[in-house]
Amino acid sequence: MSTLPTLTSTKYVTTLPSNKKSIDFRPFLVKEEKIFLLAIESGENSMMIQAVKNVIDNCTFNQFDINKLPMVDLEWIFLELRKKSKGEIVELRKKCSNEKCEQRVNFVVNLEEVKLDGEMPDNKIFLQDDIGIVLRYPSVGILDMLTDTMSVQDQFNMIRESIDCVFTNDEVFPKDEVSIEDMDSFLDSITDTKFKEIDTFFKSVPQLKWENKNIVCEKCGTINEVMLKGLKNFL
Repeated sequence: MSTLPTLTSTKYVTTLPSNKKSIDFRPFLVKEEKIFLLAIESGENSMMIQAVKNVIDNCTFNQFDINKLPMVDLEWIFLELRKKSKGEIVELRKKCSNEKCEQRVNFVVNLEEVKLDGEMPDNKIFLQDDIGIVLRYPSVGILDMLTDTMSVQDQFNMIRESIDCVFTNDEVFPKDEVSIEDMDSFLDSITDTKFKEIDTFFKSVPQLKWENKNIVCEKCGTINEVMLKGLKNFL
């Protein structure tokens, strides 16, 4: 029996926002399209996120642990994959902002116009002059911990898992080499002001963003302002 030839894909390169490293990737193939279609059919957000993770893992040649990939990098890679696989133009619809109008407004997004809405924040935070922490940019794995009913302890645990290391002027203490009990005790000793600084770090990590303030409803003439932000708006 004859063996069919092997199809090859074009390789592209992009630069990750979090660390400015270059990575190779290829466009979606039919097998990745199937992954997305099955996730869409399920109607579950968790299935869609898992589909994105699987597709990115495949298309970047399994270069890294996808659950440790910063969310800002995951969003950026997906945007690049979408452009190279299906083109830069996406046609979308939204309900007119005029409450008396039931028209759905059509608009076009050029993915080349989608940008990150800010700069990467410094992930090194000094808790006092000679002691500080290095935080990991929020990853898919960390965001999987988020729920609408998170307790204070859940939030505390998420921050603990986001710490890469504790440092002094003389030593570095990787989180993975410190017991949970010691790390919890260390976090308990942080002042409220510094804890809020840690919270600000998480909130200031940029996301994908596109906006247009001049989308006119063909039915009532209302000018609609549309802002798309975060991965879910570009799936």
